[in-house]
Amino acid sequence: MKHKLNTANIYISFIAILIFNACTSTAQDEIGVVVGKNLLKADTLFSQPKLGNITAIKILKDDSLSTQILVVGTKGVSIINEKGDELNHIPFEYGDGYGRFGLGNVQPIFKLDRIVYLNRGGGWQPVSLFDEKGKKMWEYSGMPDNSGVPNDVTLIDLDSNGEDEIVVGTNGDGGVIAFNQTGEMAQMAEASNVFSIGVIKENGVNYIIHTDGENIVILSVDGKLFRTLNLPS
Repeated sequence: MKHKLNTANIYISFIAILIFNACTSTAQDEIGVVVGKNLLKADTLFSQPKLGNITAIKILKDDSLSTQILVVGTKGVSIINEKGDELNHIPFEYGDGYGRFGLGNVQPIFKLDRIVYLNRGGGWQPVSLFDEKGKKMWEYSGMPDNSGVPNDVTLIDLDSNGEDEIVVGTNGDGGVIAFNQTGEMAQMAEASNVFSIGVIKENGVNYIIHTDGENIVILSVDGKLFRTLNLPS
């Protein structure tokens, strides 16, 4: 019975991951942040064309504890106050004009001394990382033989050093690939057509979960097979 419950929970968790990815892959007009009693909606922020499509909104606090809002778009990042006044803007090295980049879901990765920005890519789009000044640090679009093209991305601390690695599910037989934040790549596991990938926690332990052709595969953080779940036809 316990195994059946765990399996059911894993199915529910994975479906939740898919729904979350679908909801956050593109900006929606109703996305916003609550500041005091006011709702700052994303459609207000769309009036700033230099940001492009809004992909993430995070509330920050500065040293004086006043509210600041980090607004991440496909063209750059702005820090605004609760009135919508822009305090700082960082353009990305390239934005929607790059073509495929505008389809990605850019999200902030918070570090001790700075913020870096991940373009999740996916759907055959490149995965790339930008530093705090908007300069591209590295990009991955697939192997030279056109295999290993990115399908989906998740973040997880693989080596328990306090910094998330970037784990990419790829198309074809490219498998699951991990990158550290300097762009060093390591093959994690063989797999086919990893269209969706995410992280689940079971009994307090983090695992990587991904699709693999006809199955759902669960990997330990060192890339070893933990469990395979056969999807019903």
